[in-house]
Amino acid sequence: MGMNYYFNVKDQESIHIGKSSTGWAFQLHAYPKKRIYDLKDWLRYIDEQGQISECHICDENDEVVLKDDLIKIIAHRQPFGQYSKLLHKEYRTRGAWFYDYDTGLLRARLNEDICISHGHPGMMGTGSWDCIIGDFS
Repeated sequence: MGMNYYFNVKDQESIHIGKSSTGWAFQLHAYPKKRIYDLKDWLRYIDEQGQISECHICDENDEVVLKDDLIKIIAHRQPFGQYSKLLHKEYRTRGAWFYDYDTGLLRARLNEDICISHGHPGMMGTGSWDCIIGDFS
């Protein structure tokens, strides 16, 4: 089960922040053209836009999400018990994904065309996010 998150600025098209899926690191959407490469860039962008225009964060059901709650969703993810172990068995041999023993979550492998970086505990929380470029659902 997954949930997409969006940043909405008044009179502009909404911007996909990323996707939270059970057992996976948060898939944080990177936008190199907007200078958004990581969570700190997203937080800077949200703050900058908030100073010049009306904006808000919401999930795919149009429920408003507070910035602090979004940070918890992205940076403080926990494994989902037995489900994570099953995912580990299924995905351990697939090339694009790997099981991260430190976080207990599935993650995208680093690849300049898809996953440009991983969050890590020294950055914020448990570092449980992957920075993904391009379109994804």
